[in-house]
Parts: sequence; structure tokens; C-alpha cells
Amino acid sequence: MNGATPRYDHSEIWRLKVIGDRRISPLRVRIRRLSHLLHKIPHAAAWRLRRLTGRLRARLSRAPRPEGGREGGRAGMTAREPPKICPAKTRPAKVCLATATTERFVPGTLVLIGSFLRRHPGFAGDLVVVHDAGLPESLREVLATTFDRVRFHPVLPELVDRVERLAAALPGRGLAPARFLALEAFRLGGYRKVLFCDSDLLFRAPVDSLFDSPHALLCCGDKAYLEGRHRDAASFLPAPPGSRAGAGGVLDRTFNDGFLVIDAALVNDRTYADLLAMLTPETWRANGTPHTKQFLHNRYFAGRQTLLSSTYNFL
Repeated sequence: MNGATPRYDHSEIWRLKVIGDRRISPLRVRIRRLSHLLHKIPHAAAWRLRRLTGRLRARLSRAPRPEGGREGGRAGMTAREPPKICPAKTRPAKVCLATATTERFVPGTLVLIGSFLRRHPGFAGDLVVVHDAGLPESLREVLATTFDRVRFHPVLPELVDRVERLAAALPGRGLAPARFLALEAFRLGGYRKVLFCDSDLLFRAPVDSLFDSPHALLCCGDKAYLEGRHRDAASFLPAPPGSRAGAGGVLDRTFNDGFLVIDAALVNDRTYADLLAMLTPETWRANGTPHTKQFLHNRYFAGRQTLLSSTYNFL
């Protein structure tokens, strides 16, 4: 990142939501996050820490490699070989911040990414921008030159085709492909965690501690949940008071999908194909709300979501 603050016209920012407005718990210094945390440590302490880690690396590099056999009471290890701290990697190490944008949403995208990097100056992951064919090359160049490591992810034509057919079958519902670009987040393979955010969010505090969560899907409750109500699974309208989730086709713990922390276990072809398969008139005919992707995500991930505090994304 070049350190420059992105320039944008404040009059073009129509809506900004506040997330992560809370104090972060005391730092837990871990080796894999050391480079991220050094900027928070006083200069003298940081110098000593770098010196100490340098000595440790030098000592480990001088340790002999295992030659097989049994020595020191353990097979395949020599007496001087340091114990293995971490198991072999079976999951990607990188994370990414992903968002979806269109030509009119680019100002919000600049605010989202700029505020995220301001709160996470040591972020080493990727910045992924999902877009449709209508995003001009000039605006892509603005994003690419303002921020380093921006990767552009075009929407799959199959998604556009399915939404257009759905819109033709159910006219007047506002079912435009641009409102479903977030589904592409489940096609972003190669990351340990994908943080997907709508392009109208403003970060006011770090949220990187969520990348260490063992849960598959982190999100925040929606208005119905905050009011203590459920939603009807077919119409997605708030269910009458006293209704019970489950047996009557009622969704409980419904969530706003503008802020999602998605584990690699959910990012695969099966999830993406299942979501596309729900873009049918049979699924959408009873929907009595203007919600699009949020209706879809709540139906598909019902019971698998873990709700965060509303301070991350209050709406």
C-alpha cells in the first residue's frame, strides 16, 4: 500500500454503516502475526523483540535435520531438533477482504477498503473486488492505483443468466444481477477466511481477531432478530409473536449479510451451485420483502450461522 489516503467526494457517499465500534482485547502476540503487531509496540521493545526473534531463527537454522531412526526417545528426531510448534498446513494461510461493486458504488468501495486498511495497517491478505461487466476500465484503474493488491473478480455469466431469467419470470421484484454479486464470495477459493462486506461500510476499529474464529459463518443479526422475532421461511416476513422456529417453516436467528466472515469450508463449487439452484420462481414467488441475497443466504445457511455482536454491523 502506498499509504496515500483515497480521495472521494463525500457527497457521493449515500450511506455508511458502522462496524467494530469497540475496544479490542489485549494483544495476543503470536509468531505468525508478529509483523502485524510490531507497529503497536514501543520502539525500544520492538527493537528487542526483533533481536530476540533473530536469535531464535539463527539457533533453529543451526539445528541438525532429522536423519531418521530413533534418537532422544522419539522416532525421526535428533536430540537437538527443536519440537514442531505447528502441524503441517492443511488449509490456506491467507485471508482476503472481498466486496462487490458497480459503477455507482465505487465511491463506497473506496471508503470501505480505505477505512479497513487504516484500521489494519499490517494487513497482508488480498483485496478482492467482485464486479459485473458494466464496471468501466477507468474505475478499475482508480481502484488498482489507489490500493495495492487489488484483485478483480468478474461475475460468472451463469449467475447473470439465472438472475435475468428469474427477473423475467417475476417482473417488478427488483431482481437485478447486481444485487446478487455477493454470491461470488463463495467462489473465492484459496483463502483461509473470506471477509465479505457490502460497499457501504465504514470500519472504525480492527476486526482481524475474527479471522481466528473456528466457526464456518460469522454474521450479525438483522432487524427481526434484534426485535426478538423470527421470519417466515417462505415469505421472509417477520413471523407473528410466539411463533416457534423449525416445525412451521420459520427461520430463527436471521442475519444481515452485509458483513460475513466465511470459512474456507464453505467456499467451494458445491455451495455456489446450491445457491444458484435456488434462483428459481418456486423459491422466490412467496418472498414478500425487497431482500434478495439476504433472503437467499438466510434460507440456505439456516442453522449454520454464528451471530456476532451488533456492534460489527448494526442496521
